[in-house]
Amino acid sequence: MWKTIIFLTAFTIWGCASVQKELNRGNYSNAVNLALSKLKGKKKSEKDIIGLRDAYQYYIAEQLRKVEQLKLQSNKDSQILSIYEAADNINSSIKPLLPLQDQNGFVTDIPLIDVKAEVAKYKSRVADQLYFNAIGNLEKGGKMEARKAYDQFQQMINLTGATSHLQSLRDEAKKKGTTYILALGEIDSKISVSKAVKERFMSLSSSTLSKNWQRVDITADKRTPYDYELIFVLEDFVLSPEKESSREYIDKKEIEESAGTSSRDNEKIKRKIEVSAQVVELYQFKEAQVKGKVILYDVVKKKNIYSEPVTAAQVFENYASTFKGDKRALSDVSLKRIGGKPIAFPSNDKILGDAVATLKKNMEQEALKAYSNL
Repeated sequence: MWKTIIFLTAFTIWGCASVQKELNRGNYSNAVNLALSKLKGKKKSEKDIIGLRDAYQYYIAEQLRKVEQLKLQSNKDSQILSIYEAADNINSSIKPLLPLQDQNGFVTDIPLIDVKAEVAKYKSRVADQLYFNAIGNLEKGGKMEARKAYDQFQQMINLTGATSHLQSLRDEAKKKGTTYILALGEIDSKISVSKAVKERFMSLSSSTLSKNWQRVDITADKRTPYDYELIFVLEDFVLSPEKESSREYIDKKEIEESAGTSSRDNEKIKRKIEVSAQVVELYQFKEAQVKGKVILYDVVKKKNIYSEPVTAAQVFENYASTFKGDKRALSDVSLKRIGGKPIAFPSNDKILGDAVATLKKNMEQEALKAYSNL
């Protein structure tokens, strides 16, 4: 079939100019799609019909050349299949329009090259090669090889459709390629925290920690052979006392204001003056600092392979300011703080619990560095 000689007609002078431009550039696929878009409406012109006919001939001839060149090389079945599938899609777009007829009765047909048999043939060959490679990878026993096998079985399913056999093999590859991690929370015995703070630290999330190839459990499953243990350790914390201080200061600013108008030319007169405002500021402060570490323990080698310190802080700050004088004198900072009111300090449990929650988020980010490539 592919030995058939394709006669390439010279593009008609009155053909579509934009299609001609794509042909001149060698963009034959673009030329076909452009010509098709012009023929989707009810009104079809002769030049658009001829444009599609000629564009298709150039396009299909180019695909023939590519296929013949690839057949001379090894391991090119996947690329050949892609070419056949693209050609088949083009045929499917053109076929419903045939025969093409314009509003003046001009009729032409386009001899389409049927590639469905070639699509089926190369789809089978690609699927066979994928299966052979996937089974080989799966039998090697390594996690990285199992992940390659998973991708290859998934490609087969996308190519030929899902069967119970393929799905079973894909699931087996997923299981063998997954790294299993048990996440644990620990609080150093030297520190004492409330039940509420302990619960906030110890409440880990499997969905947050698990990734495509790393399954992290927060409760041990006896049926799962864990590769690693991920340990979050809360080592220490510092709570600052509640601090409340006040201060008075004066804001000054030089501004321009109106001083009337000139009697001679009626122009506005401006003068510079200095304005001031006395500010009374109340400042409240309390802080919780926490530190811990993330440990990744290799269950098989029975040793830590990763240990990194992590810190976090939770700060309570509040300004309550009043002023007397000219508001125009206030600085931007003072303006932001005017009108605030003193508020109750957070309890130790509240501010420490918030600091621990931030620490845990930081630990989760650190943990991803530890096992993302495992």
